[in-house]
Amino acid sequence: GAYEYQFLYEGPYRWSADATKVEPNLAIAHEYAPDGMSMTLRFREGVKWSDGEEFTSADIDFWWNDLVMVEEAGYTQPYWTITKEAPMKLEVVDDYTVKVSFNAPHWLFHRLMASTGDYRRMYAPKHYLQQFHPKYNTEVKDFSELNTRFTATDNMYTNDLALPVLTP
Repeated sequence: GAYEYQFLYEGPYRWSADATKVEPNLAIAHEYAPDGMSMTLRFREGVKWSDGEEFTSADIDFWWNDLVMVEEAGYTQPYWTITKEAPMKLEVVDDYTVKVSFNAPHWLFHRLMASTGDYRRMYAPKHYLQQFHPKYNTEVKDFSELNTRFTATDNMYTNDLALPVLTP
């Protein structure tokens, strides 16, 4: 419900308690290219999933490139990732850094990451979910089991109790 949306999330950025500014959370720094066509995000080191595995850029890459950008997976592109009717591109720079590129300047990207209801879907626990993904497990033929465990449409934290989370 509303409580979950306001308090129980760990997005890259969050609004300050008085809602006057965007503050770092999982992301500790970002830098836009001079033309606003890309942004590099640096994430906090030492963050752990609830099962003790480390949260890294691979979890963001998996969410974007292996779920959102795979039509058969059934996930949608969040509105704040689209410019000029085309999705952003995401590449891993290192274990704690990603670069996103846009089709038009997108100076508000970091603010939208703090503002959207999609903030809970900006990453996915790759180490857990890849066992249900056809790309990583040749015995898996479709995305049905993955969608049961990491739902594309509902509250992802109420489905699979084994799903690692970053929330309390």
